[in-house]
Amino acid sequence: MCSSDLPEPTTGPAFAVEVPQGDAQSGLITVEIQSSSPTTQRVQFIPDVVKITVGSTVRWTNARRSASSATSHSGQEDSWDSGSFSKGTFDKEAASFEHTFNIPGCFTYKSLFSGDTATGAVCVVE
Repeated sequence: MCSSDLPEPTTGPAFAVEVPQGDAQSGLITVEIQSSSPTTQRVQFIPDVVKITVGSTVRWTNARRSASSATSHSGQEDSWDSGSFSKGTFDKEAASFEHTFNIPGCFTYKSLFSGDTATGAVCVVE
């Protein structure tokens, strides 16, 4: 469970992250960017927290036609910025962005687009 009520710090994760129970996933892990309902513009990452092994890759997918991003909070040991991505009118596949994680730790991220309130975390273990 994540709590995003804390202000963004200058170093480390932007909010407290509870590492999920169970085994870590490995290989290619998909996180979907979705609207919480057809009538709202609230965006969420599904799942919002993933636990992966070092060397695994997270692929964020956006099947919506609205732009979104997956951008790490500043000051962490690992960083990434997908930039804007969305499914085009004639695209058959969802738009996606991938990042491979090689540093252990929990890393928080958000979408940088107006109205997007989505936050998430990637917990990387040995």
